[in-house]
Amino acid sequence: MAETPPPFRIPSPPTPPRQGADVTKTCLLVGGVLGGLCLVGGVGMFFMVRGVWGEVSKTVACTTTFEVSRTALLAYAKVNDGKLPAAATWQTDIKPYYDRLATKMEMNELPKEFRPHASTEAFTCGGKGAPTNIAFNKAIGGKKLTEIENPTKTPLLFETPTPAKVNLTEDFVERPKSQAPKMMQSERNWIVFYVEGTENPFANSSQGAPKLDLKPEDALPEPPAPPSPPAR
Repeated sequence: MAETPPPFRIPSPPTPPRQGADVTKTCLLVGGVLGGLCLVGGVGMFFMVRGVWGEVSKTVACTTTFEVSRTALLAYAKVNDGKLPAAATWQTDIKPYYDRLATKMEMNELPKEFRPHASTEAFTCGGKGAPTNIAFNKAIGGKKLTEIENPTKTPLLFETPTPAKVNLTEDFVERPKSQAPKMMQSERNWIVFYVEGTENPFANSSQGAPKLDLKPEDALPEPPAPPSPPAR
């Protein structure tokens, strides 16, 4: 006896995968990860740039302070019978000359970060490592410039690791380059300003102080204006 075959059923089409939703989720996930990485990278770059800028601006302010101090010292000598100030009070003694130069820089719109230190503060320098400061050569305090035998090799001001203070003075000691503060992770020399000339590792670098072209005359007071002629 023949068997009746079961009724034929048309199979239902397979349910298509939810591609749009999956792709959207994937894009959101990838976008979130990339956005997070960009945010982290941006924050890291911000702090890195800020750190580099702070390091460079401190070094520039240091070399600017060196230049202004030396010019003020020479101006002091110009009006004091050719004598340098006493070592113990050198920074205090040059204050009026130093302040005139600093004011002229302000008027010339030198960026604030690059300007010299205030004349009443300790003169400090930047760079990686232990902080350094600016000292006056004790050996030539109170001397006449004409008494200094070799002005191009006699330090007037120099960088030192001695703790900062106003009127910092000591005998000059040559220190090895390896002990100098690093700049942008690179070795540099100690900064020394001689009575004539400098040993400034940033003199020909974009990281150094801008060319100031200062003269002792720039630190002297303006001559009084001539009196007005009497009225007729």
